[in-house]
Amino acid sequence: MKALNDYVIVIQEETNKDNKTVGGIILTTEVNTGHKPGRVIAVGCNVKNVEPGQICYFNWQTSQPFTDDGQKMAAVKEEQIFAVFE
Repeated sequence: MKALNDYVIVIQEETNKDNKTVGGIILTTEVNTGHKPGRVIAVGCNVKNVEPGQICYFNWQTSQPFTDDGQKMAAVKEEQIFAVFE
């Protein structure tokens, strides 16, 4: 898959599904802020600060989500990514 211009293609990363915080508090409902981690799989030619393989955070609700072979993905502009973990 190839991203174009300033778009980044990400796959949704699995998050902690046991609904327990690091401190041991059990959460009874999921808090959905729209900010979930994604693993970068492709970057457009104008992307400067993000590379494939990195984990990034952005708002999935403002991205362009799609599914490929049952895998949740999104196309997001580089400027909408607010954190990258190397």
